[in-house]
Amino acid sequence: MTGDVRIVPVRRADLSVVGALFEVAFGEPYGEAAMGDLLKPPASFGLMAELDTAAGFAIASVAADEAEILSIGVAPSYRQRGVGRALLRGVVERAAQKGAGRLFLEVGADNPPAAALYDAFGFRQVGLRRNYYRRADGHRVDARILAYTIPQSRPGGRQEVTIP
Repeated sequence: MTGDVRIVPVRRADLSVVGALFEVAFGEPYGEAAMGDLLKPPASFGLMAELDTAAGFAIASVAADEAEILSIGVAPSYRQRGVGRALLRGVVERAAQKGAGRLFLEVGADNPPAAALYDAFGFRQVGLRRNYYRRADGHRVDARILAYTIPQSRPGGRQEVTIP
């Protein structure tokens, strides 16, 4: 059910909301200043998903023909409602507009719901970072490095993005 999800660009005024979304999504603080730092480089962009209120966010960056999702999160009360899929579609569309042909992200090996979303979307594992994430209880978790090939532009420069 992604039809009800509205994807909007993150504006400076939204940084505190995005920081709060990060905290509820991941259980650790990441405030307005930190979000601003992620969005500071000109190649970075942020998207926010809204239903009745802010439900999730994505921050990504494009360099040459590659894009990377730096952070993506959905508030627990909005999971399983199409928010993550809508954010992924928004990132793919924006990255394609900026000329990216591949999109990368990292996901904790201990996050099966996110991994299932990425796998269903068409991401494939291309690497592994051992003991990359440190969880709140101190244990370490591997990060799966995933890649998605963004559909190519059609002749005439019009982007055809058919995304699950």
